[in-house]
Amino acid sequence: MEKHRKTCASLVIVPHFLYTSNMSTDQWVCITEAHGQLEGEIYRAKLEANEVPVQVFQESAGVTYGLTVGSLGLVQIFVPMDFKKIACELLNISDSEEPDDE
Repeated sequence: MEKHRKTCASLVIVPHFLYTSNMSTDQWVCITEAHGQLEGEIYRAKLEANEVPVQVFQESAGVTYGLTVGSLGLVQIFVPMDFKKIACELLNISDSEEPDDE
């Protein structure tokens, strides 16, 4: 795995779990993108093992066809804003690259 991963550049689609959870949409942040469901599940397992709440999102077509490349193969890793720093440290992600909210 790479030492430093890029944070999510932008969110085009808001995953359903952001609306159905007890938290509001502004409390979750995408910390990185993985290539394929397997890599995304590895990230999820590492975060959950360290008691960090995490949600993994991939387009349904990507899951259905098992895509690991292109935009449908990208898996977004979301954590609550309060856990962003610890999650980035656990996954060796540079959190200095912040997506623009404006």
